Amino acid sequence: MQAPLDWGCPTAGAKDGTGSGVERRRRHELAAFVTVVSLATAALSDDASARAVQTATNESEPAVSDEIRRPIPENAIPTGDDLYMVPLGKDGDGCEQFSLFSPTKMVATVIYYRAKDGGFTTDKLKADCG
Repeated sequence: MQAPLDWGCPTAGAKDGTGSGVERRRRHELAAFVTVVSLATAALSDDASARAVQTATNESEPAVSDEIRRPIPENAIPTGDDLYMVPLGKDGDGCEQFSLFSPTKMVATVIYYRAKDGGFTTDKLKADCG
């Protein structure tokens, strides 16, 4: 019978079902690493959340600075408060496509069509392609 290897750990080759000392040390190191990463992630998340709340509640700053405001395209169609539809051209079926634009707000990147009632829709089946 071979003697257990001594890996420099006093419990190397333990027969108690918990694995060798090296295995247990590696599990402890991994657990410590995961704990450190989790704590760092939580701290960063809390810091970002705190900045977002502080920014949202700070009324002394304007919502959008003049430096960020983008120019409105010439062919844009006003649809609401700082919201515009910008023509993109026609698709293969002859349907006019539009994109939502705002100089100050975030908007979804979705293709819109002119609806039969004159509004806009993302459903091509409701589009006025005639």
